[in-house]
Amino acid sequence: MKTFQKIVSLTTVLALSSATVVPYAIAEQATIQGTAVLSSGAVTATGMNLYVATSGSDTSGDGSEAKPYATLEKARNVIRALKGKLPEHGITVWIKGGEYETSTLELNDQDSGTADRPIIYRSYPGEHVTLTNGVHVPASDWKPLSKDAVARVHPNVYANNLYELDMTQKGFKHIFHFRGGTSFTEQWGIVDLIANGERQPISQWPNPGESVNNHRKGWTTINGSADAKSFYYGEGGIPENDDTTNTLDLDGTNRSERWKKSLETGHPLYLKGFWRTVWSPITSSVQEIDTKHHVITLKDIPDGGMGSKWSKAVVDYRNSTSALADTYKNQQSLTTPPSADDALHDVDTSSTAYTMYQEGGTTKSVELKEELTDDSLLKTETADPAQEAEDAKPVTLQSLAAPVDAAEASNTDRTSAEESTAPKKNSTSADTSASLQADRSKTSSPVTYLGEQPSPVYYPDESIKQPAVTKDVYDAKTVSANVYESASDSEYTAKIRAPYRIGTGIEEWRALNYLDEIDQPGEWALDFKDHKLYYYPKGGKIQNLNIIIADNENPVVSFRNASYVQLLGFTIEGSMGNGIELKSSDHITLAANTLRNLGNGGILDVGGSSNLIQSNDIYELGGFGISVNDAGDRKSLTAANSRVTNNHIHHVGELTHLEPILVRNSVGVTFDHNLMHDVPKDAVRYVYSNNLTFEYNEVHNTSLIEGDTGAFYTAQDWASYGNVLRYNFIHHNKRSNGFYSDGADSGDNYQYNIIQGSTKGILLNGHDNIAKNNLVVDSNMIQIDQRGDKKTHGVKSIFADQLREMNPDSNPWAQYGKTLQEKYGYDHTLWGSILDPSWHPEYPNGTKMMDNMLVNTPSVVVPKKGDTTITGNDFINTVGQAGFYDYSKMDLRTDNKQILAKFPDLNKVFPEIGLETDAYRTRETTRAESGGLSNH
Repeated sequence: MKTFQKIVSLTTVLALSSATVVPYAIAEQATIQGTAVLSSGAVTATGMNLYVATSGSDTSGDGSEAKPYATLEKARNVIRALKGKLPEHGITVWIKGGEYETSTLELNDQDSGTADRPIIYRSYPGEHVTLTNGVHVPASDWKPLSKDAVARVHPNVYANNLYELDMTQKGFKHIFHFRGGTSFTEQWGIVDLIANGERQPISQWPNPGESVNNHRKGWTTINGSADAKSFYYGEGGIPENDDTTNTLDLDGTNRSERWKKSLETGHPLYLKGFWRTVWSPITSSVQEIDTKHHVITLKDIPDGGMGSKWSKAVVDYRNSTSALADTYKNQQSLTTPPSADDALHDVDTSSTAYTMYQEGGTTKSVELKEELTDDSLLKTETADPAQEAEDAKPVTLQSLAAPVDAAEASNTDRTSAEESTAPKKNSTSADTSASLQADRSKTSSPVTYLGEQPSPVYYPDESIKQPAVTKDVYDAKTVSANVYESASDSEYTAKIRAPYRIGTGIEEWRALNYLDEIDQPGEWALDFKDHKLYYYPKGGKIQNLNIIIADNENPVVSFRNASYVQLLGFTIEGSMGNGIELKSSDHITLAANTLRNLGNGGILDVGGSSNLIQSNDIYELGGFGISVNDAGDRKSLTAANSRVTNNHIHHVGELTHLEPILVRNSVGVTFDHNLMHDVPKDAVRYVYSNNLTFEYNEVHNTSLIEGDTGAFYTAQDWASYGNVLRYNFIHHNKRSNGFYSDGADSGDNYQYNIIQGSTKGILLNGHDNIAKNNLVVDSNMIQIDQRGDKKTHGVKSIFADQLREMNPDSNPWAQYGKTLQEKYGYDHTLWGSILDPSWHPEYPNGTKMMDNMLVNTPSVVVPKKGDTTITGNDFINTVGQAGFYDYSKMDLRTDNKQILAKFPDLNKVFPEIGLETDAYRTRETTRAESGGLSNH
């Protein structure tokens, strides 16, 4: 790795503030879980040296090594007072070991260096320096639980092991509610707790390592929908998997009653659930727990209503609104806003005709469908057209009450339970009616939703048919929920009229942040009613812990309009927000830093250029790892020329499921030699960007929580051409696709990558996406998909408008199109053809799968619609036949001539992928050390 500092002889140093010779840096003992060692790098001799130490003084100190300053702010102000008259070779601020508290270290244009006179802030050789804006809480501030809190403690926990902290007395601010309110995906916004340098886990049920009823660890499932914002947790629903086990109360701790009591006494309860999709789970406040009917009702309707989008729809919501049938008249329900992910994920999953290419050039026509597995994983399999048609039919849930006509509907406020249990006019016998009533009371929601046309009632036993409800009820001007009262007093009455689906029974959810569920050492919860933080310390004694509470949403270090500044070798933690923020700054170097224990992201770079983010270790974050936004300019195609290299990013997205690397609206940024693993969804997400380069990155164990993801994911932009992804290694990725260009993405180039153990090695949608000379091992398939139609993906769509915004008929975009066409061999004209309806831009035209090597990956699947190219792909049936040097240790070099014909430089490229030693990273992390030899 090239050294990015200019090494100058120490004899040339003009030590304006001190004549002390600065020692060369040695490897610092900064480790990440024992797997990596960082150094603040070789010394760059500068003309001025300032020193900061925890033992120093901002009043009596002079910044020399003998009399250091106490704060970084003081050193900054001394440099600022020079008013840009910097000494030759710049200034180094040496920070001695210890912890430094700051609100935010702010660096702006007054604190900038120049190309030959940089400002360098760095840790002193061999010493560990921590910067934090968290608040230390002494042990004396923690108190035994109050009587009311003791009553809520988990039955299996001794209450004396827990402590409480009065947050209002200590003046903490972010303690009253989640920033997202009663329903959100990403707006967390409450305090965080750190003890002895480790983020403490917020309480949850099920616990992260707990499997309830053989469900995925840390999750349970709903047992069918009760209405648009309610679900069954026990018997009563009719989930498609027929499992109505009451997992909530399975352990005998009377959980449902405990939660109900706490909720009714004003302690808010939040559930995080995949209520409808397998991506972007929604955290929702609970309105009510009905223990009689085993139903939990949320305050807000999840976007699209309760129940998996892959389950049957419940019909007839169109003639009613939530206001007409909302039981909670004074607490009107809102619909959860769609998440940012929903704008990217293409949601059309209907079966389409495909051609499947297999070994020997054989082809066959198939229909495919996506199915949700019992651990929130999407799988693709061959569809049965007849079954698909049956599955597409909506569901009519009809109570056993007699059909209601318009006159009756207008008087529904007086409808009684006795009236609703009257025998149906069309019942053939009392026995049949009684039998049906008994079956229904056990298996289904009693709410009736009427279809446009009469249709059979949905029952688990499809052989049982009931008369359809007449259309007369549509004449009613006002219909209240009482019209649909249950046939039996023991059945549940829906709370709201809005669209929803019946539910698969495998929609996952869990509870968060509740005192009642603190049952593991280290867990904590913030009560929004009491404004107290409850904590179960590890080791049992709070006196032994150094506790920090993160309550400052500002970054620890902020660069704004700054230039030529370096930040080297620090541990940055304790913010409720981001660790480091760069805004409109250039030529900033962030290297050898450890960013951990942060409530949101690690490094945010907005509007930057020529910045270097190198050899940082980033982990234990609530949000993203590194986010680059608005770097360069898309309309002018001006490159940012920034680089993100050799960073180790893992265990991020722990509060809101964001990625290790996020890129948006950027041009000309390089991401190379990064190692990313153990993350909740994608490892890399890049959208609305051009001319990005991703190379020599290693990724494993992505999508540990969410589904419908890719290790590298992008989506929905007809103008996103010129991105190159090459020489990357994806492995042990069983819950995710390898490379995933989702609906309407265009112009990405995937070449000479190695993809192992992924759901689909490569999944492409949109135009002109080219996958060429890739090695795909132990994956289900590689696939081109087609999800659009003329309305959603035609020349009048938002995607066409996005392309028009770039003025593609004028330079630089007109010339850009010609350059791309020549470089990648597109057989149509950029950009006119894409905006021509006769070209059918709703199809994946121009997308190619060429010369890929598939090992134990049986097929290439493409849609029958669209001008796609499938050629030169080769197959090896088993991993053993591939002859990899050591497959168990993920050494995928080989002497197999068939593979090397497709990927000639494999054996040279493969050892160069991932982390490498450089001026800051003194040794590489092995795959075994990062957990990269198995699926997690």
